[in-house]
Amino acid sequence: MLERQREGIVVAKAEGKYKGRKPVSKDILFTVQKLIKGGMSISEAVNKVGISRRTYYKAIEEGRI
Repeated sequence: MLERQREGIVVAKAEGKYKGRKPVSKDILFTVQKLIKGGMSISEAVNKVGISRRTYYKAIEEGRI
């Protein structure tokens, strides 16, 4: 059963059906940084923009900002 599932996933990826989640834009990440530099806490800034703290920290780790 798992073998058939893997085959189906390979076919779906080839057809472009597995696209994943849309990446967070750099504009949003820079907005968060701007709010933080303005004196807002990280939690408040990411909540205001609508992303999670983990997403923000992951972007920093990956060097996207």
